[in-house]
Amino acid sequence: MTTLLEDREGGIWAATVDSGLTRFGEKLIRSFTREKNGLSTDNIYPLYEDADGIVWMGAWREGLEKRGGLDKYENGVFTNFAAKNQITSYLVTSIFKDRDG
Repeated sequence: MTTLLEDREGGIWAATVDSGLTRFGEKLIRSFTREKNGLSTDNIYPLYEDADGIVWMGAWREGLEKRGGLDKYENGVFTNFAAKNQITSYLVTSIFKDRDG
């Protein structure tokens, strides 16, 4: 496990190396992986929830096929920003909110 995050609904998100992401809710446990849910990789590092309830995650994978970058989970869908050349690195080690939100 690399990071834990409690979201505003009281769910606990657990980020892992090689096993993706798991959310422990009050009555439901959901696991998310690259293969089943569209994460950019199963190596997840920082987690952050913004004011709109969107969960952001930094991800990275070594090897010939580099993947990772910044993913977000919104309305049940994962979106990766490195895949669209919207950030400059596949390695994201921290996420924070700046003064502009």
